Amino acid sequence: MSSLFLQEGQAPTVKVRPLVVFSILDAFRRRDPDCELVLGTLLGQRVNNIIEVRDAFAVPFHKGVQKQFIGEEYAQEMLALKQSVSNDEVVGSFATTVSGQGKLNLTMSQISTFYQATYNNSDLIHLVVDTEMTDLRIGVTGYVQKHLKLQDRLLASSFQQVKVAIANRSEVKSTVDFMMKNLKLNATDLTESNANLVRNDMKNLENSIQRLLELLETVSDYAEKARVNPDARDGSLGYLIESALSSVPRINPAAFHKMFNDSLQDMLMITYLSNLMRAQVAVADKLASCDRMLEES
Repeated sequence: MSSLFLQEGQAPTVKVRPLVVFSILDAFRRRDPDCELVLGTLLGQRVNNIIEVRDAFAVPFHKGVQKQFIGEEYAQEMLALKQSVSNDEVVGSFATTVSGQGKLNLTMSQISTFYQATYNNSDLIHLVVDTEMTDLRIGVTGYVQKHLKLQDRLLASSFQQVKVAIANRSEVKSTVDFMMKNLKLNATDLTESNANLVRNDMKNLENSIQRLLELLETVSDYAEKARVNPDARDGSLGYLIESALSSVPRINPAAFHKMFNDSLQDMLMITYLSNLMRAQVAVADKLASCDRMLEES
């Protein structure tokens, strides 16, 4: 008889890349108005007891009166396209929450059972993305569905929760941090904020340089104190400083100054041409309006 609970040490750990969550939320925003939720396939790799979810794609879903229809043919075609450019395998399914039904319901069980039967794998995970923000945040919860059977007869199914962590890779961390900072803006200020961000590129660059100079001063002060007092040295901090310095590319100051000035001149030229074109369009529009008025008179 199957156990109703995962034994200690057997529960997998799930690591989800941020872009996977963003793609699920994007699919939820683009869903048909008649669809309450979005479901799809999770792709990634399983190493020992760790599952890394690297990609995801939505699958057509329609809920009928007595049955749910999942686009199995579409899922197979998309899986073939994905695997033609990567070696990721199907590691599970995902679904978004339905208003008033909580994170787990009969629909989630049917989706998970469908994927287990389609890919003949009982170890697939099921992620639930809380688009209702019940905890005042977009939560991602992972589950493993286990079946209680008597011989070949299915008696019941149960979901056991597993640990889910967002894998912040270095190449996307800066982008995610920037997006999280802008979550504080409300919807009415979003358009104005985007315009301000475009207009204030130079101001943002100036603030970044000032912040960089402050950090360099802090590191310089620490290095000077460590030079004067060797007992105050910290090997771990020294290793981090050395790693940071070694990652900075060596650029000749004169070459950097020339490259910066050339880029600045190009940007100014583009801005000038854009303003000139805008003025020409405005003049042409005024002349066309005058011409129409003369024809009417």
